[in-house]
Amino acid sequence: MTSSEHAITGDSPERSTDAVTPDWAASESFRTIFMYAVMLVLAAFLAYENSFAGVFHFDDYPCIVTNHSLKSLSDTWNATAEEIPGGLRRRDVGRWTFAFNRSLHDLDLWGYHAVNLAIHLSAGLFLMGLARRTMQLPTMPAPIQHHATTLAFCVALFWVVHPIQTESVTYWNCPQKVDSRPAHVRLL
Repeated sequence: MTSSEHAITGDSPERSTDAVTPDWAASESFRTIFMYAVMLVLAAFLAYENSFAGVFHFDDYPCIVTNHSLKSLSDTWNATAEEIPGGLRRRDVGRWTFAFNRSLHDLDLWGYHAVNLAIHLSAGLFLMGLARRTMQLPTMPAPIQHHATTLAFCVALFWVVHPIQTESVTYWNCPQKVDSRPAHVRLL
């Protein structure tokens, strides 16, 4: 290929076209990504720390407090459809999450909120990683590729602390809560 053909196609004779990772992406340190992840976790804790003093609401009583199928993990395993409240039927991931919470924390809400925030944070960190990897694809424009980590952090931060997420993080309303857990599992 002549130099004029390289100029037309955008190929450089020195640069290999089969390289997947651009030079700037390889130089991005683990420390930078880790710093953004820590900032995301801190922002979530600041946004939701007041929820740890919450109380059970509405459907939480039949789904968690008075639900005898959550008393132990063996009760959860052996529960019949009649023993499971309507909000938890056919929602096994949510039911098992409640069962593990109940076995670890009984009815202490601090533990429920801690597990809930951990689930939300893991989804936010996963979103940050997914957005970063997507923005680093060779088909993306160079400025987006170059700032992929910062942009991915901004996307994840907006998602983690957005007010619309408040209900899914702070309330234990049974039907909505059990829908967020399988969605998180599907993302993984």
